[in-house]
Amino acid sequence: GSTVQTSGSTPNNFTNPVTYTVTALNASTATYVVTVTLSSSVSSMSMARAYHTATAYGTGANLGDHVLVAGGLSGGIIRPDAEIYTTSSNSWTTVASMITARSHHTATLLTNGKVLVVGGKGGDGNSTNLAEIYDPAGNTWTATGNLTDARMDHTAVLLDDGRVLVAGGTKYDGITSTTLASAEIFDPAGNSGAGSWSVTGSMHQARASHAATALANGTHKAFVAGGYDTTYVGDAEVWSGGTWTTVSNLMSYGRWAPTATLLTTGPNAGNVIVVGGFGNPGHLTIVDMYVPGSNAFTYPVPTPNDQHEFHTATVLANGKVLVAGGEHDANVVECSSGYGCVVNTMDLYDPTTGFWTAVGPMTTKREFHASALLSNGRVLITGGLAGPDSEDNATIVSSAELY
Repeated sequence: GSTVQTSGSTPNNFTNPVTYTVTALNASTATYVVTVTLSSSVSSMSMARAYHTATAYGTGANLGDHVLVAGGLSGGIIRPDAEIYTTSSNSWTTVASMITARSHHTATLLTNGKVLVVGGKGGDGNSTNLAEIYDPAGNTWTATGNLTDARMDHTAVLLDDGRVLVAGGTKYDGITSTTLASAEIFDPAGNSGAGSWSVTGSMHQARASHAATALANGTHKAFVAGGYDTTYVGDAEVWSGGTWTTVSNLMSYGRWAPTATLLTTGPNAGNVIVVGGFGNPGHLTIVDMYVPGSNAFTYPVPTPNDQHEFHTATVLANGKVLVAGGEHDANVVECSSGYGCVVNTMDLYDPTTGFWTAVGPMTTKREFHASALLSNGRVLITGGLAGPDSEDNATIVSSAELY
């Protein structure tokens, strides 16, 4: 019957069950060990969706109090619908729809707390050059100018000066498909605060379905790697001040649909790990680490326990990196697809030790899903194509779960 308190907060990289040491407030010498199971349960979204975005928003310590999920493919239709997950109530609320239906787009949290949505595949199946901004305070969407190039499967990176760098992607007009090297900058302060677009230098290599991240705060730089043009792209580039510099050496393999994650803790803080994707050997486990100081990749880096493509990578509050879902090489035991089997595996990278640990797994095998870090340290994983087969024989789902 004693009142007790835990010796620490809920861990954000837990594997159920979780063990706490607790001390009774009325008996300072009495300690107890208790084991609890934290629920991964969360209700489903209002609709099934894949190729959508999930963007955590909020300011300061409240970042991740809410997650905006927008667009995607549902029931064979590209949708404009949006909804919000609220962390405190573990619930969903339908909000105003986007002006433009889209999938394969990007959504970026701006420094003013609004969310910039750019490009993607429009309702007609063609790439779009339209952009819009969601204002959570007013539950409104506002058009914010047009890109020079319509694009989908591009990247968007928030620079440390508050601008957004949009690079690469595919331009498709219903007849011709072109992989882009072009890049553009969105300035939220431009056009008297309504936002403005300007062209910046083009990459040396056209690429789509690549990976990108900002480099360490204060460097004013962005990093892009991999992707696909006429083959799997094996190089990487760094944007700085309007120009691109090619990384001095290639990755281990060209890779389509990898992730690039800036490490924030440990001896390699400031470096970037490029994880997963598909290349000439098939689905990849090998990890490449980019070192900005030498503008080069370093090898070898320990590998995760499973292959991942069309996965997500989320930096946790403690700096560890959670890689979730996607697909790995096809095999007749798991699925009938000749391309790949959808997985529910998750791998956790510890930047302090440099090693990976298998965690999870997810309740649902999924790829082309979206994830976001919540303010309570947990990760919300939403939608996607559910396995076991890859996208040629998979079901779009509305389910969500928590890590």
